[in-house]
Amino acid sequence: EMWAALVGAGLALSVCFLVALIKPGDLGGGDVKLAVLIGLWFGFPGVLWALLVGVSLGGAAASLALLKGREGRATIPYAPFLCLGALTALLYNPIPNLLP
Repeated sequence: EMWAALVGAGLALSVCFLVALIKPGDLGGGDVKLAVLIGLWFGFPGVLWALLVGVSLGGAAASLALLKGREGRATIPYAPFLCLGALTALLYNPIPNLLP
């Protein structure tokens, strides 16, 4: 249980920190820390669903903003989408059931 939490946190840290390094300014330090907290809470493999849902919702919001022509006017905060992904994973998380 502890190892699953540490692996989940490490996975979230490595993915989000890498994205923050590649695209500075797009993903902030608070978003990275929130993802690590979500990884600790859900552990591995449960964190995969939480991050997948959060990233998908954030991507959908960004795509909608681009379609409406708002790419230069405002930034989209990412933390609410990570929180929605975590909430979704609390209510329904199919990933742990897929593994033996």
